[in-house]
Amino acid sequence: MQHRNPAEIQQLLGARPTAFAPRQSGLAIRASRAAELDDAPSASIAADSESNVLFVRGTKEQIQEVEELVKAVDVEGEKLEARSIGDKHVIPVSSSCANRVRGALSQLQLPHHLVSMGDATLIVLCDDGSEDFASVNSQTEEVISTLQKSEKEKQQQDTAQAKADEQNQQKAEQKNQKEDQ
Repeated sequence: MQHRNPAEIQQLLGARPTAFAPRQSGLAIRASRAAELDDAPSASIAADSESNVLFVRGTKEQIQEVEELVKAVDVEGEKLEARSIGDKHVIPVSSSCANRVRGALSQLQLPHHLVSMGDATLIVLCDDGSEDFASVNSQTEEVISTLQKSEKEKQQQDTAQAKADEQNQQKAEQKNQKEDQ
């Protein structure tokens, strides 16, 4: 692994479907289905950050899924892309708005996991097998997109304001220099 450490990958792989008390039954993750998935055998994972090694014990399919996930996230932060691998949908978010995204998703009772991975922050959705997952996924992506767009606009406004302040400062200095002469 070049860009992630094994403990970060282990944290990502540990994300499991989450049961919650929905306000709208159409968005519910059925607690019984989530419990079934928790009982399903999953790959065993051990991480050794000192040697930068991730050990995986599981079925051939589980090991292939872990390999796919590692390949997908072991890239530079700006190269991360939203993608589905196995039962996980991974969506990169800017670190600057990660807490806002987490807060909005929690308030909307959209099940998610926030995973910080060095220079990257990911929102992880776990497909619980319900018919509602596509809707939850779509709503989550919309929240993330809206908040990241808002964050980018705010940064652009701040940059523009800083430039305007700098220009005003320069004009004031030039005016003062002319008055002193």
